[in-house]
Amino acid sequence: MSAVKTLVTPLDWGLGHATRSVPLIEQELTMGHEVHLASNGRALAFLRQTFPDLPCHELPDYAVTYPKANLYWPMLRQMPKIFLAIMREYRVVQALHQEFHFDRVISDQRFGCYIPGVFNAFVSHQIHLPAKHWFGGRTVQSVNAFWIRTYFQESWIPDWETYPGLAGDLSHPPLRGVKTRYLGPLSRLHKMEAPIQYRVAFVLSGPEPQRSIWEAQIREQVRDFPDEHFFLLQGKPEVPFFQQQEGNLTVAPHLDTAGLSLLFAQAGLIVCRSGYSTLMDLAVTERPAWLVPTPGQPEQEYLARKLEVEGKFPWSKQEDFELGKCF
Repeated sequence: MSAVKTLVTPLDWGLGHATRSVPLIEQELTMGHEVHLASNGRALAFLRQTFPDLPCHELPDYAVTYPKANLYWPMLRQMPKIFLAIMREYRVVQALHQEFHFDRVISDQRFGCYIPGVFNAFVSHQIHLPAKHWFGGRTVQSVNAFWIRTYFQESWIPDWETYPGLAGDLSHPPLRGVKTRYLGPLSRLHKMEAPIQYRVAFVLSGPEPQRSIWEAQIREQVRDFPDEHFFLLQGKPEVPFFQQQEGNLTVAPHLDTAGLSLLFAQAGLIVCRSGYSTLMDLAVTERPAWLVPTPGQPEQEYLARKLEVEGKFPWSKQEDFELGKCF
């Protein structure tokens, strides 16, 4: 009997969709399934590094531009471009299916990655939007729910089933009319114990240009603390690996799973985005953190506010971030 063939397709909006797919990919491999991976950009580069023996395929770029203000109105304006990208990735997936004959698809936030007649699961923690009271938020929410109900057999939510879980109102309650599985937080990291080597580890992620803007801000601020040691993880898996010392700042473009787990253990504090995949990493490793939401992403600000209210992590806006306040 031939092995089940699974296609896993994480979105390339930051690295989080790809990193949280790692446990799902490993589970598929443990079950003896033949796994193919498909994405683009940094997500595809990460998958190729993490699973060098698995076949990887390139999907079209959504080519979405990110605002400095609220995300949803710009998303509405770019809907025609997004729908075209969804149609393109759908055609690519059908062509791959004609060649490889997949039995199931696990799509992390890629709406065009499904195959009629086979099992399709849609992975997302954000089945509800934090700005549904806006016209734009309601419209995006309606499209999101319609697409999942129509083209996917199951909704897989990487959170605890009991409210509020980690994502709160974003992941609860499940969508009506959709078979739902709560998977619990998904992280590729492992909790470790190690001596503290860095006062702060900055773990950058998310889309450009905000990733680079924040990196420049961090580099400037660490100069004010020459007696402290810091680590800057740039979140750039497409760059060949290096690790270099720049004064009191150790810099690396990316780390593998073991290296990142160790970095979390060696840092007195993690300063990072409040992207959901990063929050799942913090939940698994149980490390202290300071959150800085990506500008223009209400979801990240909602999560930061929620976790501060729960007494878990402090946070600040990017433009207000001051390293000295973290000590």
